[in-house]
Parts: sequence; C-alpha cells; structure tokens
Amino acid sequence: MVSLFSIALAGLALAQEPTELGLVWMLTVDGQPAGTREVSVRYEGPTGERVRIFEAYTEIDPPPTGKRRKRRAPPEPIFRQRLTANSHEGAPASFHSTLVSDGIPLEIQARYATGAWRLAVTGVEGTRTTTIKPSDIDLSTVDLFDPESERKLAGLEHARILDAASGQVLEGEVVPLGPSELEINGEMMWVDGWEWRAPQASWRLFYALNGFVVRFQGAIGGQEVDARLIGGAPRAIDEFGIPPQPRIEEIEL
Repeated sequence: MVSLFSIALAGLALAQEPTELGLVWMLTVDGQPAGTREVSVRYEGPTGERVRIFEAYTEIDPPPTGKRRKRRAPPEPIFRQRLTANSHEGAPASFHSTLVSDGIPLEIQARYATGAWRLAVTGVEGTRTTTIKPSDIDLSTVDLFDPESERKLAGLEHARILDAASGQVLEGEVVPLGPSELEINGEMMWVDGWEWRAPQASWRLFYALNGFVVRFQGAIGGQEVDARLIGGAPRAIDEFGIPPQPRIEEIEL
C-alpha cells in the first residue's frame, strides 16, 4: 500500500488579497468635535518585494457659529490633507501630500532614492526643489502614524522630522512620557507616551504596545487638536487577514 500526500496550498499569503487595516481618529478642538483623520495601511507585491502603502486623509471643519442657519451647503473645511506614502523594507517612506489650509493649496513630494531625499514643494509662488542628505532626517510624520515603520521616536533625544504638511525639516527635543493607562472607547489599555518639542510645533503621541497611535495632541492646520482612536482598540497588524493553515489530504491507493 502506498500513501500519497496531496497538499492544497489554498489560503496561503501569496494567494490572498493584500492585507489591509484601517484606523480613524476623532479630532476635537477646545473639546468640540472638529474632524477626523483616517489611515489605511496595506501591502502589495510578492513576498520579498512587498511594498507597504500608507494612506491618510485628514479634515478639520470650521468651528460652529452658534447661529441657526437656513439650509445651505456645508462650509468648506479649514484644513484638508490627503497623504500617500510607500516604502520597501529597510528604506524610508517616500510620500506625496496635497493639502489646503485656510484656502491656500500646497503640494509636497518627498522621494527617497539612491541615498538621498529629493523634495519638491509647490505653493502659490511656484515650486521649490531641494536635495537633502539622509543623515539630516531622522523620520517623517508618516513614520509617527505608521504602526509598522522601522523609524521611531524611541531611542532619540532629538528628532529631525520631515513634515508632510509643510515640507520643512523640523528639529525638536524628544521627551519620553513613560507608560500610562488610557481609556479608549470604554476599554483601559496600556500606552507608551512621547512628546516632541520643536520651536514651530509640539506633539504628544500615545502608542499602544504594538505600535498603534491611540491618541495624539498637537497642531494641525493652525488648530490645537486632541485626537482619540474611534472603534475597538487595535491589537496587532497581523490580526487583519490571517491566512488559514495549509490543508493536507491523505489519499491511500
């Protein structure tokens, strides 16, 4: 009697749709709901050549006037940004950011290639291009919100951050806030807090132990924003799209 094993490889990662996750934060200004930030992260390409795609959309509405208004079109947001970034393993994330802040449009393209950052910032006065050495940038604002980024505030005393909302490299002190407990949607969870203080801006970010930002505070579009994650607290990126184990079938002849 001979035993033959046929292995059905259905459900392996290569046969799956790309893993994707989505996160949404509610933005408040002076305690009032003001907008949202939505982030999605997905992978594309075969194993060994996969690219991580990071997309973020941020919108902040003007504060309410307190007056009853007739039916009209909703007011234009005072800040709106769409950000797309992609990175290969071991390389910083190149990104493209388009935004409108107080009616003023701005486009930022930051590309990392051949050991240099190439930056193009386009505004109402035209386009400014710059080449920056990698040693002059520690991370970008993309890295602050990408749970799988290899570049973190942890371990840095000062951080030079490429800002995807201005195209500037901002340098500031990194202050560890230490572990604490936060309530996120009725659930208590441990977080690790970090503050980044620069002359132009200051940010406080609270990360779950698996790298997800669950709360952040700082300036967006000239507004001091407090943001909290909406929905269930995230666990780990590999909870999304886990492939089943290979199915093994034994046939006896």
